[in-house]
Amino acid sequence: MKKIFLMMLVLGATIYANNFDDGYYWQTIRKNDKKAIEFYTKAIAKGEDLQDSYYNRGVSYDNLGKYDLAIADYTKAINMNANDYQASNNRGLLYEKRKDYNRAISDYKNAINANPKYYNAYYNLGYVNNNLGNYDEALYNYKKALEIRPDDYQSYNNMGVSYENKGQFDEAVANYKKAIELNNYYSLSYGNLSGIYIKQKKYKEAIDISKKAVILNPNDHKSYSNMGLGYYYLGEYAESIINYEKAISLYSKNSSYFYNMGLSYDNLGDDKRAIQYYKEAIKVNSKNTDAYHNLGLIYIKQKRYNEAKVLAKTNCDLGDCELRDTIKKEGY
Repeated sequence: MKKIFLMMLVLGATIYANNFDDGYYWQTIRKNDKKAIEFYTKAIAKGEDLQDSYYNRGVSYDNLGKYDLAIADYTKAINMNANDYQASNNRGLLYEKRKDYNRAISDYKNAINANPKYYNAYYNLGYVNNNLGNYDEALYNYKKALEIRPDDYQSYNNMGVSYENKGQFDEAVANYKKAIELNNYYSLSYGNLSGIYIKQKKYKEAIDISKKAVILNPNDHKSYSNMGLGYYYLGEYAESIINYEKAISLYSKNSSYFYNMGLSYDNLGDDKRAIQYYKEAIKVNSKNTDAYHNLGLIYIKQKRYNEAKVLAKTNCDLGDCELRDTIKKEGY
């Protein structure tokens, strides 16, 4: 908020200077945004603290999920003062929610121009650029954010994401570790670090870090998946299955979790369960070509050639004709 709340105590009662102060009281002390909006609207009608009234009413609309009204009020505040960096930043966040990234970026940059020491805008600009795949731009803005807040573990974590997406794994590891050093309860960095270790084929390290991640966040399905992968690549298929079962119980919309369960059962020679999970993988993602391929190979092993041919045709239509070529070569 932008204005210090004013109140006077007279005979044990609270008396407010104007409608703006009433709005500010309900917004900040009583946490009642609906009531705050009522008073800010009265303040605007009377011309009281107009810019701050528009901004603060925008915040209350924002809190209530009334984003169109919030954007309108932030815009009015900005029109009254182009250097209102908080309004620009807040409006940028709402544009980002709408996936209107160009406007979001413009607002974050305007906030920085108005206040070059405004951490939030640098962080948000880094975040949106990360999501857009503009990793160098994201890194630049996270580094600027860290100049203002050197202990900002989230910026270090997100820089790790940028480096990881650029394929610079050593730099990613360093930033994830720095985030953990600054906040050893930040489960997201543990999970991200375990994923990097999988990519670097450091499977034991990935398992160890994943275990820490799920202690901090028992609902972290990605870290259970990373543990599953680590055990799979170490040939410990039963342990892999246990962790994928947990990942699936937490999040059943990831086709790769079912596929990797199928792989583990496949390697244990349990065709029945491998078939079951390959089919589940396809059910979740009908374009999972690896699942079609491996399911087809089991059908070939079981001499279910017609079913394998159907899968091969579907897979080839999706762009992977290896199963079809195998069938032709072997003359099934």
